[in-house]
Order: sequence, then structure tokens, then C-alpha cells
Amino acid sequence: MLRTTVLELYEVARSTLWVEDDLTRLFLTEVWSDQQIRVLTAGGRGGVEFLVAGAPRGRVGKGVVGLVDRDFSPDNRASWGNSDARILRTPAHEFENLLLDFDVLSALSGEARATIEEAATARAASIKWWMACKTARYEIFGALAAHFPAEPPAAGMDQHAVTDHLVNSSYWREHRLALASYTPQYVAQRVAQISADYDAHLASGEWVRSFSGKEIFRHVRAEIRGLVVHAKGGSPAENDENLAVLIARELRKPAFTSSPTAQLFREMRAALRARAGLPP
Repeated sequence: MLRTTVLELYEVARSTLWVEDDLTRLFLTEVWSDQQIRVLTAGGRGGVEFLVAGAPRGRVGKGVVGLVDRDFSPDNRASWGNSDARILRTPAHEFENLLLDFDVLSALSGEARATIEEAATARAASIKWWMACKTARYEIFGALAAHFPAEPPAAGMDQHAVTDHLVNSSYWREHRLALASYTPQYVAQRVAQISADYDAHLASGEWVRSFSGKEIFRHVRAEIRGLVVHAKGGSPAENDENLAVLIARELRKPAFTSSPTAQLFREMRAALRARAGLPP
């Protein structure tokens, strides 16, 4: 039956999870195979936040939840079971980081785990400065946008009140202060610090969680011979999605059900079911 409104979608399953993209939707649908949790694509972080906020009252954070990439924010895995946390954030930079399970990729490809991990690490090292730039850019943007004028009140405004609301916001003062502090010397020093942090991540293995999973996942999928054969889509995005579905199927096999990756997704599923009042 054709459904014409978002509200009607919520009647299909007790629990609805809005996610950013089709890769995430396809993977979670496959790895859980849970008819009571419906995973839907919202088309980005903004779409996830908007659709969760617009869910029927009483279902937000319970039967309707969102999932977004952590990016440069802290993850909130500890709060996944808390209905006040409407949006779950991945415990890694991007969702694809969670799919960089080298034992699973080795089983799928027939290649040695070390070979795949070496290729992934080399790709991570090659984008270190790109990551440093993105991190510094995120910090500067946050400093400049933090005091942007708030939403105006819904009523009781005239031309003077509108102008006053905009120009007397603390944004203008804080904006000048923030710009003054971000001198070329400070930016250079901060970039060097970020670079040193990322060097430490490359040495410790933390890069698997802190670097761009999308970039590394696609590189591994395209470079490892045993994974290339699974690329049957018409575009790079579709090839990524195909591999994600195969990883999900592998994680459901007895050999991997006790792996940390499989446990993480079971934890997420259990949190969603509990929020919606479903049995474990």
C-alpha cells in the first residue's frame, strides 16, 4: 500500500531508526534482520535531526530515534539506552569506521588480515593532513558560530526589535574576539598539535576510529583484490553498499557473533528495542 505521509511510516514497525545514508540503512537492516525495527534514510545529519524532532509526541526518543556519525563530536554510546538521547552518535568518526573489522574483511576476501590492515593504515597515513585541516576548520567554525543570533520570538516584534535582536547579539563581540585569537601563528601551532595527535593515533591503532572511515573503507574495498570481486554496483557508492551488506551477513555467522563489532550492533539493537518497549 502506498504511504503518503511520514506519520504513516511509523505504523509499519514499533521502532523507527532514521539514519544518514543508504549504506547505513542496508547494513543495519541486514545485520539485525528485525521486523520490528525499521531503518529509514533521512539524507544526512540535518535530515535525521529534522525527522526525529518531527515525530509524533510521545514517540521521540522512544519509538523514533536517529543515528548520525560522531564526526568531531564525542560519541554517546553510554546513553544509547536513555530515551532523552534522541540522536545516537557512532562511537567512531563515521559509520564506515565500524565496518573496518579486519578479521571479517579477511574472511570475505581470502586475503591475510595483515595485508588488509596494512593497506588501510597506509591510506589513513596518506590523509593525515587532510584530517588535520578538517579538524582545525571544525574548531574555528565552532568558535565563530557559537554566538550567532538566536531564533527570534514568534510575536511582538517590530522593525526596531528585529534590528536590535540581530545587531545587539553577543555574536558581533564574540566574533571579533574569536577572529583576533585565531592568528596565523595560533592556527599553525594548533595544526601542528592536531598532526601530532593523529601521528599518535596512527601508532596506536586509534586511527581506525578517529580518521575518516568513508575514505579508508572505500580505499580498502577498491584495493584489496579479494574485495574487488564484490564490487557489483553501478557506482562507487553502490559498491560500498554491496560490501557493507556482505559484512553484515558475515557478522551474523557463528565465527563472528562474539566479536566486538557484532556485540556493538547487538547493543544498539537492544537499546532501540528497549526504548520502544519491545522484549529483548
